[in-house]
Amino acid sequence: YKKSSYKMRKFIFLIFFYLLFVIKKRNKKYDKLIKNKGVKKMIHLIAAIGKNNEIGKNNVMPWHLPADLAYFKQATSDHTVLMGRKTYESIGKALPNRKNVVLTTDKEYHLADATVVHDLHEVLTQYQNSEEVLFVIGGANVYEQCLQYADALYVTRIHHEFEADAFFPSFNEDEWKETCVINGETNERNPYAYGFYIYERN
Repeated sequence: YKKSSYKMRKFIFLIFFYLLFVIKKRNKKYDKLIKNKGVKKMIHLIAAIGKNNEIGKNNVMPWHLPADLAYFKQATSDHTVLMGRKTYESIGKALPNRKNVVLTTDKEYHLADATVVHDLHEVLTQYQNSEEVLFVIGGANVYEQCLQYADALYVTRIHHEFEADAFFPSFNEDEWKETCVINGETNERNPYAYGFYIYERN
């Protein structure tokens, strides 16, 4: 019995350190992307897109990719995130550990857990002249309005076609430098081929 108990404790011990190794390895992979020295601080667009620039259908992402959600969380935590009203309502609440800014034309729209703004130009001007990072997180209309002001694009490319009614705006890749690419790991929880890309404006 004591021998069996010892083997069990040894097995649990090995599993514990294996999990620590996996988590540390994953975080290093994300840090390589997030802390990329080539990316300037200012206005960043971050999005996961399908093969045809799809980003959503009926205000919901048409895929479930936990690796991208983890990457998004680590990239945007402790920063300001800017989103449209529909994006906020699809999430259902402010994202934790981030300053949430919601853009809407509705002057009567108020939120207890986020800052509501009505003038996009004013918000972008504030962050263009700041060392603080602003991540634009959607939706399609907000991406399109902000693209011309962006300094960097954090794009998760999912190499699969999806039905969608919302799309990330096309951008001229000649105007951008691809500064980092990491291919994601496909597995049971992340069934699609995908990769993390960072582009910096030339």
